Amino acid sequence: HCQQCAQACQECLDACRAYQSQG
Repeated sequence: HCQQCAQACQECLDACRAYQSQG
């Protein structure tokens, strides 16, 4: 999902990574 989000918006990547970090 992070990759798809990154294509949509780079800022989303940061949020996506934080989301995965929490699990």
